[in-house]
Amino acid sequence: MSPHGTNGRGIPHRDLGAVHIDGAEVYRMMMQNQNTLIRVEAQLAALVETVRDSERDTDTTLEKHDTRISAVERKVWQLPSAATVIALGALVVGLVQLATGG
Repeated sequence: MSPHGTNGRGIPHRDLGAVHIDGAEVYRMMMQNQNTLIRVEAQLAALVETVRDSERDTDTTLEKHDTRISAVERKVWQLPSAATVIALGALVVGLVQLATGG
Protein backbone atom coordinates (compact mmCIF):
# COMPACT_ATOMS: atom_id res chain seq x y z
CA MET A 1 0.00 0.00 0.00
CA SER A 2 1.19 3.49 -0.81
CA PRO A 3 2.34 5.81 2.03
CA HIS A 4 -0.19 8.32 0.70
CA GLY A 5 -3.90 8.10 1.50
CA THR A 6 -6.77 10.49 0.88
CA ASN A 7 -8.55 12.76 3.31
CA GLY A 8 -12.04 11.84 2.13
CA ARG A 9 -12.06 14.52 -0.55
CA GLY A 10 -9.65 12.82 -2.90
CA ILE A 11 -6.74 15.06 -1.86
CA PRO A 12 -3.65 12.95 -1.16
CA HIS A 13 -1.91 13.29 2.21
CA ARG A 14 0.93 11.49 3.92
CA ASP A 15 -0.09 9.15 6.73
CA LEU A 16 1.76 10.49 9.76
CA GLY A 17 0.40 8.03 12.26
CA ALA A 18 -1.10 8.92 15.63
CA VAL A 19 -1.04 12.56 16.70
CA HIS A 20 -1.10 13.47 20.39
CA ILE A 21 -2.58 16.83 21.41
CA ASP A 22 -2.44 17.64 25.09
CA GLY A 23 -4.62 20.00 27.12
CA ALA A 24 -2.05 22.82 26.92
CA GLU A 25 -2.13 22.69 23.10
CA VAL A 26 -5.94 22.71 23.11
CA TYR A 27 -5.94 25.69 25.49
CA ARG A 28 -3.35 27.56 23.37
CA MET A 29 -5.42 27.03 20.22
CA MET A 30 -8.60 28.07 22.04
CA MET A 31 -6.94 31.30 23.23
CA GLN A 32 -5.58 31.94 19.74
CA ASN A 33 -9.08 31.52 18.31
CA GLN A 34 -10.53 33.77 21.00
CA ASN A 35 -7.98 36.49 20.22
CA THR A 36 -8.73 36.19 16.54
CA LEU A 37 -12.46 36.53 17.23
CA ILE A 38 -11.84 39.62 19.38
CA ARG A 39 -9.86 41.23 16.54
CA VAL A 40 -12.57 40.35 14.01
CA GLU A 41 -15.24 41.73 16.36
CA ALA A 42 -13.32 45.02 16.69
CA GLN A 43 -12.88 45.26 12.93
CA LEU A 44 -16.56 44.53 12.40
CA ALA A 45 -17.56 47.21 14.93
CA ALA A 46 -15.32 49.71 13.14
CA LEU A 47 -16.83 48.73 9.80
CA VAL A 48 -20.37 49.13 11.16
CA GLU A 49 -19.48 52.60 12.46
CA THR A 50 -18.01 53.52 9.07
CA VAL A 51 -21.23 52.43 7.36
CA ARG A 52 -23.32 54.44 9.85
CA ASP A 53 -21.14 57.51 9.26
CA SER A 54 -21.59 57.07 5.52
CA GLU A 55 -25.36 56.79 5.96
CA ARG A 56 -25.41 60.01 8.01
CA ASP A 57 -23.27 61.79 5.41
CA THR A 58 -25.55 60.52 2.64
CA ASP A 59 -28.67 61.65 4.49
CA THR A 60 -27.15 65.10 5.03
CA THR A 61 -26.12 65.36 1.39
CA LEU A 62 -29.58 64.29 0.19
CA GLU A 63 -31.23 66.86 2.46
CA LYS A 64 -28.97 69.58 1.04
CA HIS A 65 -29.73 68.49 -2.53
CA ASP A 66 -33.45 68.40 -1.79
CA THR A 67 -33.31 71.94 -0.37
CA ARG A 68 -31.40 73.21 -3.42
CA ILE A 69 -33.74 71.45 -5.85
CA SER A 70 -36.76 72.89 -4.06
CA ALA A 71 -35.26 76.38 -4.29
CA VAL A 72 -34.60 75.94 -8.01
CA GLU A 73 -38.13 74.63 -8.57
CA ARG A 74 -39.61 77.65 -6.79
CA LYS A 75 -37.59 80.00 -9.01
CA VAL A 76 -38.41 78.10 -12.20
CA TRP A 77 -42.13 77.91 -11.47
CA GLN A 78 -42.43 81.62 -10.60
CA LEU A 79 -42.18 82.71 -14.25
CA PRO A 80 -44.79 80.29 -15.63
CA SER A 81 -47.05 81.10 -12.68
CA ALA A 82 -46.76 84.83 -13.37
CA ALA A 83 -47.46 84.23 -17.06
CA THR A 84 -50.52 82.14 -16.16
CA VAL A 85 -51.88 84.85 -13.85
CA ILE A 86 -51.36 87.51 -16.54
CA ALA A 87 -53.05 85.31 -19.16
CA LEU A 88 -56.00 84.67 -16.85
CA GLY A 89 -56.26 88.39 -16.13
CA ALA A 90 -56.25 89.14 -19.85
CA LEU A 91 -58.92 86.49 -20.39
CA VAL A 92 -61.10 88.00 -17.66
CA VAL A 93 -60.66 91.48 -19.13
CA GLY A 94 -61.50 90.15 -22.58
CA LEU A 95 -64.60 88.33 -21.33
CA VAL A 96 -65.76 91.43 -19.41
CA GLN A 97 -65.32 93.57 -22.50
CA LEU A 98 -67.12 91.02 -24.62
CA ALA A 99 -69.97 90.79 -22.13
CA THR A 100 -70.34 94.58 -21.81
CA GLY A 101 -70.06 95.09 -25.53
CA GLY A 102 -67.17 97.45 -25.13
